Amino acid sequence: MLVNIAYAEKYFVLDVNYIIGSVTFNSINLKEADRSIKFTDTSGFLVKTVSFENSDIGKIYYNMSENKKYILYVPYNADAARIEVYNLKDSKVMDIDVSSFADTCGNSICEGHESYESCT
Repeated sequence: MLVNIAYAEKYFVLDVNYIIGSVTFNSINLKEADRSIKFTDTSGFLVKTVSFENSDIGKIYYNMSENKKYILYVPYNADAARIEVYNLKDSKVMDIDVSSFADTCGNSICEGHESYESCT
């Protein structure tokens, strides 16, 4: 008997615009995909996932042309506090709070980024 098991991958899905040299944030949500997304860009806009302890969790690059809307897929991590986006000059152009998507209180200990209310 053969059994195929599909594992869903979770992603932060960012809706952004890149208009006249400026990146603007529209929305973010969490989505499950039935397969892994391959990130092949090695340069361009740097997108970093940052933990509550302010350490980098992951980094990916996106090449974006001006005057377009983009949907960016960023691998989900339960420890992520924010997503930072850097332009081609390595300047931070976006800092998105994703703490509401975090798996807080998974260890039954109130950490520094959690409150009593969110931990009970």
